[in-house]
Amino acid sequence: MSINHGGVTILSVPGVRLSVISLGYDPASFELVCARIAVGSFTSVIAVIYRPGSESITSTFFDDLSELLNQVVGYRNPVYIVGDINVRFDLQPC
Repeated sequence: MSINHGGVTILSVPGVRLSVISLGYDPASFELVCARIAVGSFTSVIAVIYRPGSESITSTFFDDLSELLNQVVGYRNPVYIVGDINVRFDLQPC
């Protein structure tokens, strides 16, 4: 993204192992950080995204989101996509 709106991060407590996952692309419409999280025998993948509410929703957002889903679908662990996408689906034209 060309404008910094604050960024995204993943924080953990002691005993939680984090390792950054590079997905090999940089979305144009939102900020993204992705990591593998391991606690004991439980492992999952988390993608944290932030889409500024001050920007209009475009097809680029949906293309970027689709690419993110295509990238993480192959992991054998549960995948969590969290964050703030600032999309009011109740206000979008049908």
